Amino acid sequence: MLSDSHFKILMYEGDASTIFPNTDIKGGVVISYRNTMDEFGAIQTFTIYPQLNTILKRILQFVENNSLAELAFVATKFNSENLFRDFSHYEGHERRMSSNVLSFDCFHSEKQNRGDIQIYGIYEKKRSFRYISYEYVDLSDTNIQKYKIIMPKADGNGAFGSIITMPEILPPASGFTHTFLGLGGFETKDEAKAALKYIKTKFARALLGVLKVTQDLNADKWKYVPLQDFTPTSDIDWSKPIAEIDRQLYKKYGLTPDEIKFIETHVKEMK
Repeated sequence: MLSDSHFKILMYEGDASTIFPNTDIKGGVVISYRNTMDEFGAIQTFTIYPQLNTILKRILQFVENNSLAELAFVATKFNSENLFRDFSHYEGHERRMSSNVLSFDCFHSEKQNRGDIQIYGIYEKKRSFRYISYEYVDLSDTNIQKYKIIMPKADGNGAFGSIITMPEILPPASGFTHTFLGLGGFETKDEAKAALKYIKTKFARALLGVLKVTQDLNADKWKYVPLQDFTPTSDIDWSKPIAEIDRQLYKKYGLTPDEIKFIETHVKEMK
């Protein structure tokens, strides 16, 4: 539909209850118009902010097969064969580590053996980690042995410019449950720190907001956030404060003063 050059958006209302009282429609309400006799130009990707549309058009050439979405990955998997062999009462459980697995009796509060894997998730109603034998983890996921960033898979209400709730760096020999989304993996902790600074920038979160219009924060939402070089040879100086990194990014991608002002006034600061 958004590729149809005969189609345009007449009005968007983010709060659906102003049009349909006592309703809760996630994403809002759109009034659209289509006429095969008129040529409006394809919308491609719809945003409610004209400034964000111009920023997106400027960025598109940089994100084709080169976006932060390429670093995103989902929950760690069990090695089901070994798990079911030793814990037959879990037979039939999905391979992905679901949000409740830290309560399983194959997990422990302390390391039992040197090779145990640390798994992050929700335990006793709070963010925590527990240990599991490497035998019960699918080690074909190379990110397990690298640094990575995790963040909640469901975060906020989709309001543009919101903060990301408590993203954090995990060390090698770790994984996480379905509660989280991962970004990685990184060979060094410094690269992970640089990537963490990047996702905290107003620039990155403005572009995240193109697709994140609900609480859902899956891999696809990062499609329009350009991938960066997080190593010491990067064209961005990651040692700088986040606000200075934003200024470097504005310059790198040629944003206009109006576009910069839009981001600075519409996206919340993260420390």
